Amino acid sequence: MNIQIAIFKDAGTTWTQNTAASISPAGRQAVLCASATSIVWSTGSNGAQVLKNGATFATVKGLDQGALASSHKRNDTVFYGSSSGSIVISTDGGSSFGTSVSSAVSAQFINYGKSFVSIAGPTTAYAFALGKNTKNSFRYNIFGFFTIDGVTALYETQNLGSPWTSISDSTHGFGSASSETEGFVFVGTNGHGVFFGTP
Repeated sequence: MNIQIAIFKDAGTTWTQNTAASISPAGRQAVLCASATSIVWSTGSNGAQVLKNGATFATVKGLDQGALASSHKRNDTVFYGSSSGSIVISTDGGSSFGTSVSSAVSAQFINYGKSFVSIAGPTTAYAFALGKNTKNSFRYNIFGFFTIDGVTALYETQNLGSPWTSISDSTHGFGSASSETEGFVFVGTNGHGVFFGTP
C-alpha cells in the first residue's frame, strides 16, 4: 500500500505510517502541530486536509491547494499558511485559515502574524523553519532553502539575517528545524532520504 504520510517522534530513527492519509492525492507537504496530535496536509490534487486525533482527514477552509503550511512550535491550535499572496493563520488547529497580512519574500513575525519585520538577503524563498536559539533576544534560529546572492542552498541565521550562513548546497532539498535542540535541522532531499545536521 502506498502510504502518503509517515511520522516519527524520535529524531527520525523510527517512522510510523499514517493510514488515515488517502493514497489518491499527490503527496506534497504535511505539518504537525506542536504536540503532534494534529496534521495539516497540503496535497497537490485534493486541496488542504486536516487530521485531529481521528481516523479521517477533513477539508481545510481558507488554504489554497498546494499552499505551503507551517505550525506554531508551542501552541497546538496555531498553523500558518501562504495563500493567494498573503499570510493566512489558523487558530482552530488547522480547520480553517483567515488572512493576516501580505508579506515580502523574506519576513518574520513574533506576535502570531499581527505585524512583520523584513529580513534582508533572500530574493527567493522555497521553505523555512524555526529552531531553538538561546544566543539573542530574537529567540529563534531561521533555517531556509533560499536564493541569496544568486546561490540557492539551505541557509541558517541566528540573528534575523545578519548574517546568513550556507549549511548545504543546491542539491539537498528542503529543511525543517528542531524547536527542542538548538542548531538541529532535518533536510528532506526529494527522494534521497532524510538527513539531519547538528551544530
